[in-house]
Amino acid sequence: MSVMTRCGLWGVFLVFSLRGLASFEALPPEVYLASLVEAHEGQQRPSMNRHEVLNFIARKKAEDMAERGFFSHLDPEGYGPNFSAHQAGYALEFGNSPGSNSIESIGVRHQNRLSENRAAEIVFESWLESPGHRRHVLGEVAQFRDHVSFGVGYAFASKGPFGWSSHYFVFVSANQDEEASVSPFVIWKFEQLSLAEMDHQSDDLDGDGRNTLWEYVLGSSPHVADSEPPFTFSFDRPSHQGLVSLPLKEPLDPAVDIIVETTDFSRGSPWSRDGVVRAGRVFRAGSRDDLVRLFRVRLEHSQFSRLIR
Repeated sequence: MSVMTRCGLWGVFLVFSLRGLASFEALPPEVYLASLVEAHEGQQRPSMNRHEVLNFIARKKAEDMAERGFFSHLDPEGYGPNFSAHQAGYALEFGNSPGSNSIESIGVRHQNRLSENRAAEIVFESWLESPGHRRHVLGEVAQFRDHVSFGVGYAFASKGPFGWSSHYFVFVSANQDEEASVSPFVIWKFEQLSLAEMDHQSDDLDGDGRNTLWEYVLGSSPHVADSEPPFTFSFDRPSHQGLVSLPLKEPLDPAVDIIVETTDFSRGSPWSRDGVVRAGRVFRAGSRDDLVRLFRVRLEHSQFSRLIR
């Protein structure tokens, strides 16, 4: 939802401190607008809870609009807020198709020499004068009244599309998702990929044989093809063990499971994790009596399949 006035384009607000995310500490205009909307006498929601994932996607959307100079619920590639929430691991009661929006209000105030707090005040006042925005932020209809989780993002552009400084605001609200959190993998993904690229994260974006999850685990760029193999194999003669070494990103998202399996193909044995011992970035398996012939490495992430449409 967005509205245009003579003085600018409008929408909404917030982001509070996210656990472990120093770059997402609350900004003054976010805190101020949050207090206004929560304390407004017309607020119809039974409760309002700031959610770190909604804060995260709201800030990312505000920053994207400020950096690329657009104002729309859809980014230049046609991807919108529901899809963004889904990619951050938030389960919505509505669809997550690229162009859908059932959670977001946006706004930008263009004017030179306007303070952040004044911009926040003007946005809030103008937003309440717009029926669509008012229904959303105050939960005046059942669809939004049940959205007790919310987040707000803010970003500033010193020179916006009209040559003025620009204050961008994003407000998102949604049904509760107590399991969603801003994981290290999600943070990395939003830093490295556009929403359009996230739509193809199971693919090998740069043609080097690694999908997005592999690029994350190895700390490599999803846009630069790597010529080196993703892991190396060696043989330790004293122990008669095979060793697989991976240049793993540190620290690694705990939701990622690195699965190293072995088999003695000459005996027709199945692939198995039994007997594989990990020490940091090195995985060992085998002995004089049980010579390992082959290794294979797979990755799993508890949310990865959920983040693929």
